[in-house]
Amino acid sequence: MELIVTPYRKLYLAIAGRSTRTQFWSFTFYYIAIITLFYVGIFVLTFLSVLNAGPGKFDPAIIASSMGFLLLLCIPFLIWIYPTALAQFALTCRRLHDQDRSAWYVLIGFIPLIGWLIMFVLMLIPGTGGENRYGSDPREGEVSPDVFG
Repeated sequence: MELIVTPYRKLYLAIAGRSTRTQFWSFTFYYIAIITLFYVGIFVLTFLSVLNAGPGKFDPAIIASSMGFLLLLCIPFLIWIYPTALAQFALTCRRLHDQDRSAWYVLIGFIPLIGWLIMFVLMLIPGTGGENRYGSDPREGEVSPDVFG
C-alpha cells in the first residue's frame, strides 16, 4: 500500500530524485487496474441498460437514465485521473533519473507504437548503483525480503 500512496505524497509535480522499479511498477499496475475497472464498469452498465430495453426494443428513456448514472460515475473518475496521471508522469521521470537518463526521454513515449515499447523496456532496466547526477540510490538501506525462508 505504501508503494501506491508514495507518489501522491511526493508532490506529484516533483520530478527531482529517483524511483525504483518496484515503486514504478506497483503504482503503474494500480493505475492500470483502476482504469480497467472503470471501463469494464461502463461497458457492463451500458450492456445492461440495452438489455433492459428488451429484444428489438429501443427505449431512449432507459438509455438516457443509464447515461445519467454513467455521468455520475465519470465525475469522480475524472477527479481521480488528473492528479494520478501527473503522479505517473513524475514517477516515470524519476524512474528515468534512476538510470541516469534525462526526463526528456519521456517524449519517446509519444512516438506511435514503437515509443510505448521503448518506454516499456526502459522502465524494466535496473537503475545505476550508487549516487548519480539525480541523487542518491533509492535502494540504499532497503532491506530485500527473504523470499525462500
